Amino acid sequence: LLRSLEFFAGFGDVELWEVVHRARWQRFKYGHALYKRGQEGNTFHIVAQGAVDVYREGNRVAQLGAGTSVGEMAYLAPNPELRRHSADVLVTAPTTTVSFTPETLEQLSVGTRHLFDKAFIRVLVRRLHAAHEQLAAHAQVQDRRASFGLQQQVLGATTDLADALARGESLMFEGAQGAM
Repeated sequence: LLRSLEFFAGFGDVELWEVVHRARWQRFKYGHALYKRGQEGNTFHIVAQGAVDVYREGNRVAQLGAGTSVGEMAYLAPNPELRRHSADVLVTAPTTTVSFTPETLEQLSVGTRHLFDKAFIRVLVRRLHAAHEQLAAHAQVQDRRASFGLQQQVLGATTDLADALARGESLMFEGAQGAM
């Protein structure tokens, strides 16, 4: 099973044996909260089977399936303030996870821990890239909205000028008349 999970790409037989024997295998029912926002993080899970949704402020921001990890941000954080989960993670289908605590991860060989580090880096880079893409898309939407707003202002001013001309009003602005 572990061989088929993206997180464990690059792990050899010996490293997978360590994972199987050191990890905590857990099963969760639909609706179970793996993490709640604000809760201190002391574990991370790798979804072996099933699915979870990630919610931030009541909005679903991600759907994660087999081979993905959750909780690693709080787990890897360098200080207690950053170890708090920033989202709710809810099980959306019967799910089996492989979980680790700092203590169980320390029991792994240096080589296996190094492979975990590489896997975490892959996960975090992928998530950082996705966040960057979302920000870029959001900025484009904001630019379009600003451009549309400017177009509306120009259209409104043009309409006002056309109406003034139709009424035969002068287009001279105060102060401009004295300069002429």
